[in-house]
Amino acid sequence: MKTDKIVTNLNKITELSTSMLESARSKEWEQLEQLEQQKRELVKQTFPLGVVTKDTAAIIGYIQKITGLDKETMELVAKGRKEVAELVDNITTGRQAVTAYQNIEK
Repeated sequence: MKTDKIVTNLNKITELSTSMLESARSKEWEQLEQLEQQKRELVKQTFPLGVVTKDTAAIIGYIQKITGLDKETMELVAKGRKEVAELVDNITTGRQAVTAYQNIEK
């Protein structure tokens, strides 16, 4: 793949990573998943196994930026998962309390 095509794809990957981060910040998890699938496919196209490219310095810069965006996105996803788990625990506890209360009334 030519360097200019790689750079174009890296720009798109960066844009997708930025959109993923925005989706994570907004807790739009389905949108995040769709963007991640698009990004994964574009990464596969951009970096097929066994292909060597000439302009590694520019590519490394893009990869570092993308990695930073991805790290922040993953932190937000982990936080979102924890929040959902806590909500589920609260619901379960609430249901158990209601069941116990109903059993006392009988």
